[in-house]
Parts: sequence; C-alpha cells; structure tokens
Amino acid sequence: MNYYATYIHMHESFLSHLDEGDPVAKGMPIGTTYQTNDNFPHLHFEIRAGTLFSGHACNPWKYLPCQHCSPFRANVSASVGQIESSNNCSATVVVSLPPNQLTFDAVRLEVSREGILDFNRTINLCELNIFYTNYPSYDTLRLDNNTVIPDLIINPRFFNSQSFSINEWLTVDYTFLNIPVVSEGNMAKLQATVFDVNGEKVITDPVYYDSSCLQVDPPTTTGNTNTMPTYDVTTSLNSSFRPLRPSVQLVLAVMMAVLLPLSITKLN
Repeated sequence: MNYYATYIHMHESFLSHLDEGDPVAKGMPIGTTYQTNDNFPHLHFEIRAGTLFSGHACNPWKYLPCQHCSPFRANVSASVGQIESSNNCSATVVVSLPPNQLTFDAVRLEVSREGILDFNRTINLCELNIFYTNYPSYDTLRLDNNTVIPDLIINPRFFNSQSFSINEWLTVDYTFLNIPVVSEGNMAKLQATVFDVNGEKVITDPVYYDSSCLQVDPPTTTGNTNTMPTYDVTTSLNSSFRPLRPSVQLVLAVMMAVLLPLSITKLN
C-alpha cells in the first residue's frame, strides 16, 4: 500500500519551485504556511493510506518518529447493558486520553463464555476510515449510529484539534451491539483492550454479566488446591513430645551436675 504525506493550507507562491514527482529530502524547505479557509495561518499535516482521498487519513504517529509516544496512557472502562426493545446485550468501552496523548490506535473487545472465547472484535481507526468512508464523496462518516458500521456506535463521531481544549482529556465511547447472549444461570466474561500506534496497551478489569445483560460479581473459586496447609505449632509440639519418665529425668540431672562445673572451669 502507498502512503501519502499531505501539507495543506500552504502559500501557493512558495510552491512554484516544486513540480509533481520532484524528490524532496529531510530539512529541505518545501513551502510556507498560510491561511486559506481558516482565520489563522497553520499547517494541516496528514498521512493518507492508499489514496489521496481525505477519508483515508491515518494517525501520522504510526509512521513517524515519536519521542513522546511512550509510555501510552489511557483510562479505559467497560460496562454491559441491554438494548432497548430487545433481549440483546451491548457493551460500552469508554476511552479517556490525557492531553497530547494522540497515539491512540485501536480498541478490542473480547467475550468468553464457559472459558471459551466467543466474541473478538477490533476497531482500528485507520481501517475504520478506509473501509467505511464514502469514497470518493466527502460525506461525513456517521459514527454515532449503526447504519454505516454494523453493530457499532462511536461518540463523538469526529473530532479535531479545535473541538476540545488542549488541556482537556479526550473521551470517546465505543458501543458494541449484539454481543453474545448468556443462557439462564450462566455468565460471560467481557474484557476490553486499547492499543496505541506502537502496540502498547491498556487492559480493563474483567466484567461479568448474566442472561439479563446485568453485571454480576465474578465467580468464586472453590477448593484449596492452591493453598498450603497450616499447622498449629502448639498442638504439633504437644502431640509430638511426651513427658520423660522420672528415671530418665534423674539421669539427666546427674549429667548436668557433672558437666556444668567442668564447662565453667574450662572457660575460666
């Protein structure tokens, strides 16, 4: 796949020295920022995958050196609920990113029933743009309903550097519809993982739910197969040693009476 670097809102008069196909090198001036449709001069930089279509933009930190990308920080939580007017369950993964943490790349949801992985879906943001944007039109991708992307709702549906303060945390909700249903009397385990562009990840604590799509307490383990037996020291000593007979006590007393003075004399 080809990747294209785009530099948008540049001054045309400073691009006259370049023609399509000209090679450029690191550190070479290629243009000057300018204000076009906005009210301030700035550079709009993108990495686009496959085509020059704007809907194919991917996170540039996946392809460029990034000194501030590690460690990846994110607050992630998962919850389960019932879809209105149906008996189906849904799961919502809430991803909160601190300011300047722009390396977020993918969300994975896994559901296990009776110890077997039964549901596994990964939402990669770059693939999301490529496969679900209406190419070649410029229609806004509707992420806040499940008509475009089956069984998935994302809120907010789009954002950019002007939609939130640089000092605020960015929060995005991913709602997975129609996750596996649990039979009566059983439960399922749900867990979400968030990845950054370098593969670093944050994993949520497991969430358990029942046939009514209600969150329940984790299952309790039975048996003591993994615990060491404990002993009462006093009981063990009393049961292991019996009082000595009087004759044996007398012999020990005589030996102590003889050996103790000898030891003292020798030490002196």
